[in-house]
Amino acid sequence: MTDSVPDNAKAQAVADQAMHWFARLRGDSALTERDAFAEWYAADSAHRAAYDDIARFWQDDDLAGALADFSISASALPARRRVRYRMPLLAVAASLALAAVVLRPGLSCLRADFCSAVGEVRNVELADGSRITLNSDTALSVDYRASERLVHLAYGEAYFEVSHNPEQPFVVDSKHCRTRVLGTRFIVRDGVGHDEVSVLGGSVEVGQGRQVAAVLKANDSIAVGADLDGGRRKLAPAAIGAWLKGSAVFDNATLAQVVAELSRYRRGRILIKDAATRELKVSGRFSIADTDQALEALRQTLPIRLYKLTPWLVVIG
Repeated sequence: MTDSVPDNAKAQAVADQAMHWFARLRGDSALTERDAFAEWYAADSAHRAAYDDIARFWQDDDLAGALADFSISASALPARRRVRYRMPLLAVAASLALAAVVLRPGLSCLRADFCSAVGEVRNVELADGSRITLNSDTALSVDYRASERLVHLAYGEAYFEVSHNPEQPFVVDSKHCRTRVLGTRFIVRDGVGHDEVSVLGGSVEVGQGRQVAAVLKANDSIAVGADLDGGRRKLAPAAIGAWLKGSAVFDNATLAQVVAELSRYRRGRILIKDAATRELKVSGRFSIADTDQALEALRQTLPIRLYKLTPWLVVIG
């Protein structure tokens, strides 16, 4: 038998109440609230099950490791004090996550010509008719010179539709590579430890300085790191620039990869509790306009639970 919508809503409400009590009992008001908690806990077996499940969840060492990876080291705390300090650690993690997403775009935009906020996709038209679409949390600068049209991608991802001008090549500088074109449609993404260049139409030359890594044509993609050792691969047309149509597409990706992509479109942080959960496989298309809906779809199709601790911190277990 499948759960009805009302039953699902009731279960979520009970889970929220349990998380509320778990946090309150670890705060300064714990002594004054124990009687109210005891009454709530005894009122329903669902209350007891939800609270006990959350208590077991937060006492897991894998979660402490995940939080340590996020911001500050839980292992630096004495072992006898780690459980007591887990909730403050969560508050610190959430605060740092919020500060990171609020402050970085503001500071970086002071040095950029164009930027987009987290969750925003922004269209820009340049003086020569070329068009740029900035993906979520992206910053770039434009410098048109007599010999070339230069764009510097500070961070993020951008789609370029370049007006043809053989006398003034269009060049995109990113952290690890330089992409040079005359007229084409392509995407440059600032990845972790490498840049990714994907071509939707025409051709581009990707390299570092005077070294050329590859010449890419339609549906080609390459990842270039600091050593210029990029492997070219073919991508399905639907997979290139899916974000331009409001989607993120995955084919047998790990949950960790899916979460990393969805995280680009929401403020705050999503943490995965343990290594086994990180390796769960996912295929499908998800909306980047509503990442809460995407997370709920993952919850319904995978053996996972979601814990929304604050609007900026979600833990998957």
